[in-house]
Amino acid sequence: MTNGLIDLKNKINEISEHVIDKKNCVYIDYPFHFNVGDLLIFKGTIEYFKSQNIRINAAYSVKNFSLKKLRKQVDHNTTIFLHGGGNFGDLYPIHQSLRECIIKNFPDNRIILLPQSVYFESEDILQKSREIFSQHKNTVLFARDEISLQTLQSFSSKTFLMPDMAHTLYGIINTNKSISTKPTLYFFRQDKEQDDQQKHYLAQHNLQSFDWEDFILPEHHSRQKMLRKVLKFGFIFSSKYIDNYVYDEWEKLTDELINNSVNLFSSYKTVITSRLHGHILSSILEIPSTILDNSYKKNSLYYASWTAQLGIHQLAAKN
Repeated sequence: MTNGLIDLKNKINEISEHVIDKKNCVYIDYPFHFNVGDLLIFKGTIEYFKSQNIRINAAYSVKNFSLKKLRKQVDHNTTIFLHGGGNFGDLYPIHQSLRECIIKNFPDNRIILLPQSVYFESEDILQKSREIFSQHKNTVLFARDEISLQTLQSFSSKTFLMPDMAHTLYGIINTNKSISTKPTLYFFRQDKEQDDQQKHYLAQHNLQSFDWEDFILPEHHSRQKMLRKVLKFGFIFSSKYIDNYVYDEWEKLTDELINNSVNLFSSYKTVITSRLHGHILSSILEIPSTILDNSYKKNSLYYASWTAQLGIHQLAAKN
């Protein structure tokens, strides 16, 4: 399986072919929340930038983004990276609105959407977003699965299939396989993306399951609250120093949460999960997993595109 994981990691490096100037880039919509799956993408993206010698001159989350601040960091050669993940569509409108804002306000810049899964419940909202993106002639969009790729091809003429950014972490986050003593980790999502398959599975089995929120301690919430207060001063004074300080401190906090996740997963011999990044983290750590779908088939689509080939994972049987 090692060769397959190396192939996935190396595949991500192809994104660099589309960067205008590696010393002149910005990174928009990094996750400033406690979904460890998103934080794995964040950490993978940071490692990708480092490995490709891409210099990020400014980074903003939805909590500290402003057009005024971004315009100070962007010239005609700046490449704008948009964070990847599974929130392209209308389920998480705050992130989609931010992307559309970038598309509308920077019509001449190279804009790279890092690998995303795409899902729209509303055909009207899909059409409106498509119209916004299609007006921009310098976007490069990366999709995490074939169905998302088909949708994004109507948004941009430059659209490609690409694995999740977290695969960059293979060989970087460490695991001690000798401590894998527990039989099976059950790791199920507890949010609006739950699927009926998961509900039926839990009803049939009396078991303890985990989710990302189980890694978040009161001290983590306190540190995030403090950083949010600091960000308010960044708006008042439009200070790049404050934004950079928060970014660096948030990265340290997310490293702690990722390490806690790695330690938990590494203590099990197998994983059964409905979290895509429970599955991807299992892959990175070379732990066999069974994956249940989420509400809009994101998990099975990703499995079909990338992780089925690794040979140690399987889809859960349908009821």
